[in-house]
Amino acid sequence: MHDHQGAEKGSGSTTDPVCGMTVDPATTPHTATHSGKHHYFCSAGCLAKFEADPDLYAAKSEPAAADAPEGAIWTCPMHPEIQRAGPGSCPICGMA
Repeated sequence: MHDHQGAEKGSGSTTDPVCGMTVDPATTPHTATHSGKHHYFCSAGCLAKFEADPDLYAAKSEPAAADAPEGAIWTCPMHPEIQRAGPGSCPICGMA
């Protein structure tokens, strides 16, 4: 699994800027600070990728919300049986 970035420890959950998974900043040991912002990761692998090119991933850490057409159904790319009326994390794997 992958940890996520963007939140302060103790604030709930955030998103790993490398893989997009939801991470609990209070429990993940995989963290980095870049340009004064704390980032949290689901795994050592995602942390290593971030450290190799932090500007690439930091720029992706705050994506703009996509406009979806009326009636769009959101699914998990790993579990297409999960269908929702809006964006969110998969209840099976945690992917956004």
